[in-house]
Amino acid sequence: MQTTPRLHILAPGYLLPLIAAAVIALWVRAPFISAHLPYFYAEDEAHHFNRIVEMVKEGRWDPQYFHKPSLHFYLRMPVVATAFLWNVREGHIRSVKEIRTRDPYGLAGYNFTASHPGIVKWNRALSVLLSVGAVLLTVLIACEFSFSPLVAFGAGLLVALSPAHIDQAAVIGVDTPMGFFALLSTWLALLFRRTQNRKWLWLAAVAAGFAVSSKYNALPILLVPALAAILRPVRSPGLAFAVIIVGGLSFFVASPFILTSLPLFLDHFAYEIWHYGVEGHVGHTAEPGLPQAAFYWQWIKGSAIGFPAALFLWLGAASVVIRRRRRLIVGLAFGVLFFLLMVNQKANFTRNVMVLIPWLSLLVALAVDSISRIPIIPVALRGMASVFLWAVLLIAPASQFQALRAELRSHTESRALLVEWIQSQERSREIAVAGKLQLPWATLALPGVNVVDERTLSPEQAYLDGYEVLAVRTPLREPFIASGLYEVSKEFSGSMDLQRIIRNPAISLLNALPCKETCLTRLKPSIAPIECKALPADGRCDLGLTGADQHHWFSSKVALLRIRRDPHSSSTHAQFRLMSPWPAQLVTIAADTPINVSLPEAGKWYEVSLPLQGSGDKEFPVLLAKVASPVERGMSSDPRRLGAAIRSGEIDPVS
Repeated sequence: MQTTPRLHILAPGYLLPLIAAAVIALWVRAPFISAHLPYFYAEDEAHHFNRIVEMVKEGRWDPQYFHKPSLHFYLRMPVVATAFLWNVREGHIRSVKEIRTRDPYGLAGYNFTASHPGIVKWNRALSVLLSVGAVLLTVLIACEFSFSPLVAFGAGLLVALSPAHIDQAAVIGVDTPMGFFALLSTWLALLFRRTQNRKWLWLAAVAAGFAVSSKYNALPILLVPALAAILRPVRSPGLAFAVIIVGGLSFFVASPFILTSLPLFLDHFAYEIWHYGVEGHVGHTAEPGLPQAAFYWQWIKGSAIGFPAALFLWLGAASVVIRRRRRLIVGLAFGVLFFLLMVNQKANFTRNVMVLIPWLSLLVALAVDSISRIPIIPVALRGMASVFLWAVLLIAPASQFQALRAELRSHTESRALLVEWIQSQERSREIAVAGKLQLPWATLALPGVNVVDERTLSPEQAYLDGYEVLAVRTPLREPFIASGLYEVSKEFSGSMDLQRIIRNPAISLLNALPCKETCLTRLKPSIAPIECKALPADGRCDLGLTGADQHHWFSSKVALLRIRRDPHSSSTHAQFRLMSPWPAQLVTIAADTPINVSLPEAGKWYEVSLPLQGSGDKEFPVLLAKVASPVERGMSSDPRRLGAAIRSGEIDPVS
């Protein structure tokens, strides 16, 4: 009876390269777990994370979304739950409902600034572990190709240091899980080919189904276990068909709601086919075939593996043809089929082909192995030849990785500087922040900080609402400056583009200017008048309100007090009372001689006597030093902008 040979990887010569590749891969990827947080720079990452959190918050297993299959969500839901409990233990959160997933200023209404970055980090850590797993599986597959430990280690190291692979390693997305399961399926298929133990074949089929259930375009991986069944000494077409069926069943096991939501699945899947194959994507489109292949070739020789390694791909491909080893066909099949699939699409995103990097690395390793085995090279020097070749091939990706890491370390975010500035300010100031800046929720919840839509908010309305400071994107500040109501007080440098995904935007702080006569004239038409009728019959200033405690609010920074008098009235003074919910409020009434009314205590009524010269109705512009919202100040649930209240007082008639 045939016994199963010991796995190559358990041999001491292969174990050390495997561990070394894992350590290096983890070391270069770990810093990206916290990159740019709390801000999301990738649209898909923000959408996926928020959808997963919403599924956890609602206890919902149906993703109600099939543009991507479901395994990705199910893998991360336990991570969200664990991360939540960890953050509770750390005192950062109390209820899962506190995790914010929606923002009216975010794309598709999703939150692009994490309310609890720690939960994001846990999910990114899972991506990093899967990415490291891809490096390990690359080494394992290289071992199955019977490469030397040095060549196998080099194959893993090329993936570990690939800038394109590192750039996507921590992203909460579907490409990393898909790549991991595709590599796992390939390795298990190779184990079956070597050992003829069918358990590896069934496991390879399950892993293939999981790869497709991570991302639809992994579909070619279902053929890899089938190839392993066909390309064995005793061919078994029935067995090959069976493993494809098992792979398909595994797909539905990992995405079960596709069967119960078939119309929605068909619509979403049809959109993906149309998006990639028919319509393309603005800024990411090339004609299928050679133009698309040329686009991906630029990526391969650039951030994927570098130009020297890209040249070795051709030698590796030639080696496959020359050697004609069945294990090479099984091991490289997915890479070839997936590349052909993507070349025949119209849309192109380099993140979609990030999963190819391990297969590119295996072809490069095949070239290195072939060169090191040239007969003119003595056996004793073949190891040195491999080390030399890998040293040359790894220079380009290593240097690009260093640049990527240096960029991460030196990266600045203007919004982080704005947050620091806001936190340093007195809470008495009213600060309006453009919602599109998507500042952290903890900052927006501070007293005196208000969220506004800078695209629709007019300078006049901002001024009337009492905003003393505006934080807006610099390209949209001109109307505020041209109005003469605001001036630039501080700037945070950044991108001047009006970005779809906000990244380090240029921000301007605008301070409100003192309101002068021209300001009052321009703002006057937009103010609702306060009518105060001076009635000679009882000598009272009637505001037209009922009840002893009724009053009227001045709800904007500039208001109009209208004293409407009876034609026969000879009153010389209007007497009324003012109150403000804000301490140290100053109310200026623009009479012939301006009257400054100080309201030092919040909530206390103060008597005011206003001279009435001449006859007829009188209008007095009123300027308030402070207008604010009680709900934004955490005082009540009242969302109105309030400055001061006015109610009836006595009229001093002439005897």
